[in-house]
Parts: sequence; structure tokens; C-alpha cells
Amino acid sequence: MQVPSNFNGILAHAFYPNDGRVHFDDDESWSVSKAAGEKYLENIATHEFGHVLGLKHSKVYNAVMAPYYQGYKKKFQLHQDDIEAIQKLYGTRLSSTLLNTAVDESVPNPCKLRFDDVIKLPDNRYYIFRKQWTYKLNKNNTAVEDGWPKLSHKLYEEFPDSPDAVTYSSISHRLYVFKGNKVWRYYKSKLDRGFPVVMATGTIKNIQAAFAWRGGNIYIIAERQLYKFRESLLKLSKVGNMKGVFHDAPHNPEAAVWDGSSSIFFFKGSK
Repeated sequence: MQVPSNFNGILAHAFYPNDGRVHFDDDESWSVSKAAGEKYLENIATHEFGHVLGLKHSKVYNAVMAPYYQGYKKKFQLHQDDIEAIQKLYGTRLSSTLLNTAVDESVPNPCKLRFDDVIKLPDNRYYIFRKQWTYKLNKNNTAVEDGWPKLSHKLYEEFPDSPDAVTYSSISHRLYVFKGNKVWRYYKSKLDRGFPVVMATGTIKNIQAAFAWRGGNIYIIAERQLYKFRESLLKLSKVGNMKGVFHDAPHNPEAAVWDGSSSIFFFKGSK
């Protein structure tokens, strides 16, 4: 940027993309307010960063991208010529409505979900886990509660995306999350100290679902087999073949939950 002849020099210069460097004259005194004998930094920096973005000098005298230093301006703002020039390079800004729509579309439709798992918490409500999301069902279990789903890692610290299985223990009041050979354990929203830990799973490679049953015992379904999860040791002990224990249940359900009284619900696909 050039300055009038009484300044006799260059205040700053910048490089076009993709270099992006900006240099300011160290011999000058700079200010972000109206100060005698000092150069107004906001005006000059905006001009130079315009070059970094790819803008050339404007022929409009009052434009920020005009090739002359214009001094301090109480209400400094871009000229319409500057706005049109940057929009020509990068396009216009999306409206807030469009931005909100884009975010909403990233949230899975609960009617089309394949569950990672389902749990019932002490508040007597069901929660569905899918990828990075948690859905809370309404009191009638007919729809998702208003304001949900929510990102799981914002509800539980360090919560892994796409867990293999999730369940809640009414004995220890802990939430267990299984993924691969690791287990996360939570008290309310806080991850217990030392977790996640590697669990002794033996040859088991694919945990599919977990659920708490009568007596508060936790069971794991993996590779068509049913295992009992021992909380104190974080180990699994085999119970038997799924079909041998639950005759009408699918071989390899994707989710399971006990209603707290008489029924266990198994989920597979859209069923």
C-alpha cells in the first residue's frame, strides 16, 4: 500500500495466494485508535489481508482495497466494491437458515436407525445409542424427546463413537460402554479413573450387544454366544449359545435391553 508523498514510503505489503505472508514496516508507529503520528493498523491490515485472499487494488477511492492509505476512520467498514470483489472470488455467504439445515441433516433420522445399543436408566427412560449420537425417548416411548438427539461425548466424557454395546448396572450404578476389547465405565457423566481399560475377552472379537437382567447381572452377546460380565473383574464367562437361552431371539442381535420387569427386547436391523 502506498501513502501520500508526505509519508514517502510503503507501509506494508502482502503476497497473493498461496504464499499468504504480510509484512509491516517496523519503522512506523502503529495504532488501533486515533493517535497523532501513528498509522491506523485496522485499515492497513484489512487491505493487506485482502491481497492474501487474492484481491487486487480497487479503482474506487473509498474502497479498502484502494492503493492509498486513507487514515483513521471512526466507523471503519468494507466498501460495497470490496464486498463484491471478495464475493466474486469466494461466493456469497450462506444464510443462517441454510447453515442450520446443513447441521440438522447430519443428525440421523431415528426412524431409520440401526442401533448400537439401547439402555434403560434410573429415570425410567430409554436411551438409544447410534454412532456419535444419543437419543432419549419420551415417556410413552413413541418418539424422541424434544431437544434430542445429543452428541454422546457431550453427555459422557471421552465417550467413543459407534460403541459396540452399552448397558447400565443397577448394582454399581455405573454405565458400561464396550468397543473392541476396551471398556469405559461411567458414574453419571464422569469417566471412572483409569478407564478405558483393556478387557480380558479371550478369543471374542465382536461384541454385539449388552444388557442388564434380573439381579442386576450384565450379559454380553458376542458371535451368537451369551456371556456373563463380571463387573469386579471386568471379565466374561460363557453362559451358552444364544438360541439355547433365548429360543426366539435372533442369533446375533445388534442391541438388547431389559424393561426392568418381564421382557428383554432384542433389536436387529429395523426389527
